[in-house]
Amino acid sequence: MKKILCFLVVVLFLSVSLGMAQAYVLKVKVQAANVRSEPDRNAAVVKTLQLGAIVESNNKIGEWFEIIVDDGRGNRVSGYISLSVVDIVSAGAQPAQPPVQQPVQPPVQPPVQQPAQPPVNVYVQPATYAAPKTYSGGGFRIFGGLASTNITYPKDRADQAAQGIAYEQFIKSRSGFLAGVGFESGSQFSFEIDAIYMPKGVKFQGSYDATAQGAGKIDFDIDAGMNAITVPLLLKLKILPGTTPYIFGGGEVGYILDGKVKYSITQDGQNQSGEEDMLQKDANGETTLNRIDYGVVFGGGFELALGGMRLTVEARYHMGLANLNKETAASKEAGVTGTDYIRTKALVVIAGIKL
Repeated sequence: MKKILCFLVVVLFLSVSLGMAQAYVLKVKVQAANVRSEPDRNAAVVKTLQLGAIVESNNKIGEWFEIIVDDGRGNRVSGYISLSVVDIVSAGAQPAQPPVQQPVQPPVQPPVQQPAQPPVNVYVQPATYAAPKTYSGGGFRIFGGLASTNITYPKDRADQAAQGIAYEQFIKSRSGFLAGVGFESGSQFSFEIDAIYMPKGVKFQGSYDATAQGAGKIDFDIDAGMNAITVPLLLKLKILPGTTPYIFGGGEVGYILDGKVKYSITQDGQNQSGEEDMLQKDANGETTLNRIDYGVVFGGGFELALGGMRLTVEARYHMGLANLNKETAASKEAGVTGTDYIRTKALVVIAGIKL
């Protein structure tokens, strides 16, 4: 008899316990709903659910529902979501009362109720939670572009040598294509080292009337071009994670591979044209062109994800600091000194692919 009574007590206890539990199926009705560690609007956020996410709760505390969520690190944790950000899709039946009381339950659901969804439906939209963006990584880069090159020089000395003629009006930029490879270390702050085949130089074009000096009218077209291998070492700062703009700056050192001057001069209808090698040694075995060039580089660009690669587009300014005018015995006789400097400068636009 005692065993039967114990069995009935256990059955009654389980019936009451199951009857007291009420399951809620909730649907997020806002763009982003915070799940907090406590039923309090000031509690820490453990998860953010997106619009339309379905969750289940077996415990309601005031205006809060307790739910189980994945914290993003593979851990299932308990959290609370406010009634103000969800719609109640369905709720379990109210606990049954003893037959003698015969309570009249108001109809709270349509006659045909949908059964509570199994817990697995909490994660019907796993792709909703995108992985956090990170700064792009490093790698090797291949690039090419266009350079507009020119020179800086002591203007007063040049005008003086030109006997009062405005020397600057004849200077034109020289354009050429470049190509290179580079390596970047990656992350928000990174360094980059490149090796670039790059054109440099300047053009002199125009005409002037030298009749007063007994030379008549002179038309000229002079192209002083050089090709160099230059190695910039840059420090790069990426402004935003993911697809991002960036800025950079640093120094470079280069070596002049060749240098030629092509000219065409017409004076009083007589034309003279030709080509001279700037690296050709004179009678004293000297050249007037320094082959080592160095300076600073700065600029900015943009990096865009493209499948498994990344496309980069950037603009650079190369400002030479080395004096390419080499002082020789012949230049001293002509009155050219070390203060008569010639320095390169270039505005470069390049596009590349980082592998």
